Amino acid sequence: MNSKQSKNNLLAIGSAAVLAVYAAGFFRTRAAAQRFADDSEQRRPAPAQVDNPADVPVLQRVDSAPVAPKKKAQAVAVLQIQLDSARIPIDSIVPAVTPLPPVVLPPAPVAPPPPPPMPVPVVVDMTPPPVEKATNGLKDGTYRGWGTSRHGDIEAAVDIKDGKISAAYITQCLTRYSCSWIGHLPGQVLARQSANVDYVSGATQSSNAFYHAILEAITKAK
Repeated sequence: MNSKQSKNNLLAIGSAAVLAVYAAGFFRTRAAAQRFADDSEQRRPAPAQVDNPADVPVLQRVDSAPVAPKKKAQAVAVLQIQLDSARIPIDSIVPAVTPLPPVVLPPAPVAPPPPPPMPVPVVVDMTPPPVEKATNGLKDGTYRGWGTSRHGDIEAAVDIKDGKISAAYITQCLTRYSCSWIGHLPGQVLARQSANVDYVSGATQSSNAFYHAILEAITKAK
């Protein structure tokens, strides 16, 4: 027997086996197929009418089997991690706000100090001393007198000859200021024959002291 005949024999045996399996399956399922065909030709009755829909039982659908508590906790933890990773940082949505510098309030105004008291004006009596009459009948001799002021004292003297003033001069000057300011007043005493002398601007106190000194000296000569 050659190889070609062997191949043909194997092909015939395989084909016969396939036909045998198909025939066995056909005969086994023919009764069921005929039963399905007969059922399809029969008319099915219409569904019964329900007067009250509330009477129809509600079938609960179970989508999935109950989850064990441990697996449920694991699922919640995984879901929480996914949510945390999906969150957007608030800094990427709301820009960082730079804090404002602190507000420095100005200091409360300080009340100004009260004004200094006004100086009390010094009233200077500018009234000239009374004019004395010429000293006639005075005793001859030299007489001295003192005059005082707030700037110091002055001593003056007069010489009397033939009942008249022959000379007048300042013997002591104890004032704060120099008596050169009133150095011309003794000449007025000799010219006027009295203690009536002029006031000297800037040396009013010294002028008054000289006047009172001459007046005291003349009074002693009477």
